[in-house]
Amino acid sequence: MNLARKRKMLKVLRQARSYVEEGWTRGRLQREGRVCAAGALNKALSGDPRRTGIREDAIMGRDLRHFMEGIIRSKYGQNAQLTVFNDRQKSKHAVLALFDTAIEYVARTKVERT
Repeated sequence: MNLARKRKMLKVLRQARSYVEEGWTRGRLQREGRVCAAGALNKALSGDPRRTGIREDAIMGRDLRHFMEGIIRSKYGQNAQLTVFNDRQKSKHAVLALFDTAIEYVARTKVERT
């Protein structure tokens, strides 16, 4: 991973986490100003919980969702999409913990030297 991509991933993950912290929902990307995990990623990338943004941002959004689904499999033993994991939770705490794990992992990832 190059430094620019790492910085952007961390920025998006941190911003998305803050959106979930401010107001979390299940069953929809957004509801009354609250967002689910996928809606938070979309909003951090494009400003709109329902849109992934321009092509480059859409690719990063897809990559982050797949990355977080890998964490769901390894940490929680669930083979679930991000939206399914989000919707199974009773509160935002597990969703916030998922973002924390993703942020920690990306922060520890070494940057490729070119």
